[in-house]
Amino acid sequence: MFRTRHEDMESFDYLASYHFKSQFLFPYYGPSLIDVVNQPLPANFMKTKTKRAPILWIARNCQASSARQLYVQELMKYVNVDSYGTCLNNKPFPDDKSRLELMAEYKFYLAIENANCDNYVTEKLFDTFLQSAVPIVDGPESYDGFIPTKHSVVRMDTYPDPRDLATYIKYLDSNDTAYLEYLSFRKPAISGSIREDLEPSFVGNWTDKDFVNQRSSWCSVCRGVAPIWLSRQDPSFKYAETDRSQRFLTDTSCMTTAKWEYISNGPPFIAPWQPTSQNKTKLQTKNSPQPNISPPTNTHWAESTYMDAADGTDGSRITALWTSELMLCMTFLAFAVWMVYRRKYAPRLRSPSPA
Repeated sequence: MFRTRHEDMESFDYLASYHFKSQFLFPYYGPSLIDVVNQPLPANFMKTKTKRAPILWIARNCQASSARQLYVQELMKYVNVDSYGTCLNNKPFPDDKSRLELMAEYKFYLAIENANCDNYVTEKLFDTFLQSAVPIVDGPESYDGFIPTKHSVVRMDTYPDPRDLATYIKYLDSNDTAYLEYLSFRKPAISGSIREDLEPSFVGNWTDKDFVNQRSSWCSVCRGVAPIWLSRQDPSFKYAETDRSQRFLTDTSCMTTAKWEYISNGPPFIAPWQPTSQNKTKLQTKNSPQPNISPPTNTHWAESTYMDAADGTDGSRITALWTSELMLCMTFLAFAVWMVYRRKYAPRLRSPSPA
């Protein structure tokens, strides 16, 4: 969490992270989520939900900054939760199944993050959608841009009292009609176009695969470095860089206190924060401006302008720019391969043979 502290970020010029405002975006999943959403539910998929417990949890961090483990521990007293991870473990992980295969056998998965920060949504959510299960989520205040519809997740912070969430999960577990409403976004599309019933911000974030891949790949870092490198090699090549104070570096959105710490006080469970409304996700309406994956104006350094001092943009210089970018990418990859080789094989070669 060092990047939440301004003093720790003073030595950095740019940020590459999951946050949409980062100069370089590295989300935990990408446009393939649209492909999952636009597929119908597998035939007879409900028959795969064979586990007696409705909820699955797999986690190893039992010291999360959100104190999520306190909530889950209390929840387990009122509804069956199968925990295969090292945190609150009550089931041995099967040798013949993967994590995803296990998820397909449960109706619900606890896709709860270990911290509460804006845009901090990991692969837990994507994998739950992928396996046709309903995610129980806790993470950022808003899941705007991450979920296909308002009624596709169960918000844990709608139920500050774990007993209330247990009651609701038991209801959904016994009522297939109510349960399937959470998966209604997986109905077949009438045409090949993106359906209008999906959230606009969700569609806007993940439909342009080329744009997402261009901005979030390691080559996007090379694209950002190349103009600076070229301007240092050729004084006539001007590079207009954004002011450092205008870049997103320090994330102040993270909750500084453990969100679920109050659970340790026992009932009545009274949260020190305002619960999310029933079946609401704090998403903006379709008529409201929709935040998206696009970088903020004048903050994405890879998109800064660069002009020839004499006669404007020169085609040969653009070619040189892309050539230098390619060289930087190749150099980076070669360095990474060398480091892996050095750590894995070099010690074996240097070690003396046994006497």
